Amino acid sequence: MLAHETGHIAGGHLARGQEELERAQTIAIISALIGMAAGAASGNAGAATALTLGGGSMAERSFLAFTRGMEASADQAALR
Repeated sequence: MLAHETGHIAGGHLARGQEELERAQTIAIISALIGMAAGAASGNAGAATALTLGGGSMAERSFLAFTRGMEASADQAALR
């Protein structure tokens, strides 16, 4: 376990994780704004909801993929 956590430190995962979280938040915010604009332009609240939720889900999946990669990297570092 200590080797795994050392792998996170050596890989700079904490700093990169913060950057990736900010990127995911930006994606979620932009998709929400686009969703609101689409809903207002079309008068269709369903379109706004779909775009907002879809963008948020995309941002979440992107961040989770990143964290899985970092965990795999730390596992590999621990094995070395």
